[in-house]
Formats: sequence, structure tokens, C-alpha cells
Amino acid sequence: MSDSVLSWNQKSADWVVDMQEPELVVLYGGESNESEISRLSGKAVYEALLKTEIRENFSCFDLQQNQLPKELESKGRVVLPMIHGAYGEDGQLQSELEAKGIHYCGSDSRSSRITIHKPTAKQYASQAGVPVIPQILLGPEDEFVFEEIEELLGQETIIKPTSEGSSRGLALIQSKVEWEYWLNENSPLKYEWLIERRVHGKELSVGILDDQALGVVEIRLPGSGVYDYEQKYHRNDTRYLCPAPITRELEGEIRESALKVFNACGCRDFARVDFLYDEAEKQLYFLEINTIPGMTPASLLPKSAAAFGYDFEQLILAMVKPCLERYRATKG
Repeated sequence: MSDSVLSWNQKSADWVVDMQEPELVVLYGGESNESEISRLSGKAVYEALLKTEIRENFSCFDLQQNQLPKELESKGRVVLPMIHGAYGEDGQLQSELEAKGIHYCGSDSRSSRITIHKPTAKQYASQAGVPVIPQILLGPEDEFVFEEIEELLGQETIIKPTSEGSSRGLALIQSKVEWEYWLNENSPLKYEWLIERRVHGKELSVGILDDQALGVVEIRLPGSGVYDYEQKYHRNDTRYLCPAPITRELEGEIRESALKVFNACGCRDFARVDFLYDEAEKQLYFLEINTIPGMTPASLLPKSAAAFGYDFEQLILAMVKPCLERYRATKG
């Protein structure tokens, strides 16, 4: 797939249902730290759509800047955002689409602003009755010494940006030396960081599709590492077990908790919700919710959906369906 605009303007007979269907516009790329993964997601979605009944009625835009294409107008189009991180998941893109009256797939601007900020999403999860990991917020004006963090959270902590995805910037801190090295590498602090107590246990993820929790995926790492950006996208020794080898009771708790968070944050259409399960304490903790999950070959949402019988093409069509229904409701 090239970086240029790809479009097909003929209508597919299978896609027309008693009325002229809108063109599906897939947006990917952008300028965030996750643009590399966004372009991989866009490529995968593009190739999958070519195999579906809407293969002649969609367009793809690789955004080189964080702004809508000038060609994009509201008439006869709906948007599938595949822009991860800033601009795509923080509500900016959604606000611009709303202002233009363009229907789009996924969560709206308000819920996107809630979920992009991990501490806020954790607050909503906690209010919904879903346990969260103890935390400290570290801003550019804050000063913490290792002993204070250790007293509040324990010796082992995980630190990550509050509003970045794909585990960008995630680090494991296990000693004062590591903490001081991290401070030196990141000084001066440019944005807010989330410090959490490290929980040893199972890393688990579940997809949400049209108000239904899908299959639970276990991410099994080699050794005692953490699921950071390198581990997600540039290594091949991470194992993904789906369905996860867990009890039926835990599976039910995860799927129920995921829906609670999804609804509490006001999400719609699709998302992915991540958890940690402390096996020693038998305690499940909410980590974060992603409103535009990755759609690469290594991504978790397709794995979660596959456990419920969706192949990749069926998953994409199911992700688009609620938006089409909203579009039709305004045209009827």
C-alpha cells in the first residue's frame, strides 16, 4: 500500500441494501509516537477490506499531519479511525469529525478524552467497582525520592506516561539506582507520568465488540520482563494464549469487569481492556482501556475476537456496523 490516497468509487452490489451506502474512509498514520503501528494497522485493514463485500466502496488516507484530509466531507461517508495515541484516541479527531457532521466508528470525543488518560480511566473503573493498582502521579513540577515511592508502593514499580499507548515509555524500577537513572534520562519531565505498584501475575486482555466481551487473551512473557513497546512489536518470544488458560470464574470476572469499565467510560462500538491478575492474592486489577486498539498481526483485539469465531475480515465489518446503523438512522 502506498502513502497516497487509495479509493474505489464503484458500488458493490453486496454492499447496497435498499439504499445507497456511504463510502467507508479509513484514517491511519498521523504524527504521534504510535504512527508506525497505526500505519501497520491501516495496511492490515486495507488488505482485509479488499476481501470483503465493500472492497469497491472504501478509501484509505495516510495522514502525514494531525488534521483531517481536505477531501473529507460529511456527505455519503463514514470514518473508521485507525490512528493510535495522540490525535486519534484523545478526542481531537472525534471532535473534528463531530464538528463536520461526519459519522465515525468507535468511541466519541468525551469518552476518548477519559480513556486516553490512564489515571482518569482508573478512576471511572474504580467508581464502577473494578479494582485498580495503587498509584502515584508524577508531574513536571513534582519531586519524589525513591524512599517515598518505596514506602507508598513498594520497591518494585512500573512507570509510564499517563497518556501514551503501545506501552511507550514504560519502565520497570526496582532500585534507587534505577530510579535515579530513569530521572536523569527523562529530566526535565515534559509531561505527566503514572507510577504503579508492580503486580506479579498474569497479563490478560479482552476485546469488546458492540457491547459484548470477547475471548480473554493471556500475554505470556519470557522470563520476568514487562510488556513494553519492544516486547509487543519487535520481538517474537512473547506467547499469546487464547482462550487464556484460566478458570471459568476468572474468565467471567474479566469479561464482566471489562464491560463495566467500557460502559462507565461511555465507550461504544469496540475497545480492548487490559488487566493484571495477582495469583497470590487472587485479585484482578484493571490496567487500561484502548478505544482504537491495534489491528496488526500481533494485536490483541483480533486474537480476542478469533476466540469468538470472528476472522479478521468479519471483525472489521462488525466494528463498522454500529456506525453504519447510526448513519442510516439519520438518513431514514
